[in-house]
Parts: sequence; C-alpha cells; structure tokens
Amino acid sequence: MDIPRPQQPKGRKRLMYGGAALAALVTVTVALSRLEPAAPSVDRGTIW
Repeated sequence: MDIPRPQQPKGRKRLMYGGAALAALVTVTVALSRLEPAAPSVDRGTIW
C-alpha cells in the first residue's frame, strides 16, 4: 500500500534559486565594474 507524502511548498526552493542567481549576478557586475581598462592594442611592428 502506498503511503501519501505531505506536499512541500515549492516557493521556498524557487526563492533560494532566485536568491542565488541574484547574488551571482551582483557579484559578476561588481567584479566587472572594478576591472581596469585594458592596454591599447598596437601593431607588433611599432613596438620593436
């Protein structure tokens, strides 16, 4: 005989995934905003 399992709300799990995604997005945004500009590209012949 099957034993019925109590239904767990799905909102908590979805909220955790959403919070983790938001935290990752904020972390990437802050990391990219703190990068220094890259050195300008030049032809190899002008360096030597």
